[in-house]
Amino acid sequence: MTPKVLTSTLRALEREGLLTRSMYPTVPPRVEYRLTGLGREVGGLLQSITDWSQANITAIQSARRDFDERTARLAEDAVEPARPTEERFTRPG
Repeated sequence: MTPKVLTSTLRALEREGLLTRSMYPTVPPRVEYRLTGLGREVGGLLQSITDWSQANITAIQSARRDFDERTARLAEDAVEPARPTEERFTRPG
């Protein structure tokens, strides 16, 4: 991440009320960021999402594999449609 992108991201988080920014007149200048109450709250939500993801990673990976297999089969069928099987019909009597 470039310094410009980092600064832009931190400023956006400050604008949203998730961070506070303090500047100190030192050489070189020093800037300190701290989470606000709102920032700590959203951090808790992100931790909950992380916990849920870790608890369900096996099911998520299985769903991805199933989806990929279905998608691959559909793509194969679109390229080479299934050929109808030859069926013989007999007429009754």
